[in-house]
Amino acid sequence: MRYFSALIIVFGLFFSLNLSAQEIVSQQYLKVKEGESRHFEDYLEEIWEKQNKVALKKGFISGYEVQRVLDSDRYDFILVTRFKDKRAYNYREKNLNTIISDKKVFPKGLMIDGKTDDDMVIYLFKLVSESEYRKK
Repeated sequence: MRYFSALIIVFGLFFSLNLSAQEIVSQQYLKVKEGESRHFEDYLEEIWEKQNKVALKKGFISGYEVQRVLDSDRYDFILVTRFKDKRAYNYREKNLNTIISDKKVFPKGLMIDGKTDDDMVIYLFKLVSESEYRKK
């Protein structure tokens, strides 16, 4: 009986640690406004990718990618950001603010030709999910 109780405790501890370390994936679906494709491509390269490279280097995120949607008129891009766990996801705004306010990272600010990302795209919706299974 003592062995069985110890086994249950070890299993429970392993299971709870495993659950708390689930990767969180944020996906933003967006539509580029008419005439803003060039500006948005520049924004992705000069702002979005740069902030995510810094976030990855600092350990704020575990990955990121831009997906161009091929089979929909509703949206053009999906911006994907991966967080190692819920804690990292919950601190995303604070961590992002430390990056975007850093004049060494963005000496010219966050605008492309005087435009912000809100001038270039319509953010349609955001999905946040938790990884259940993942190839290693």
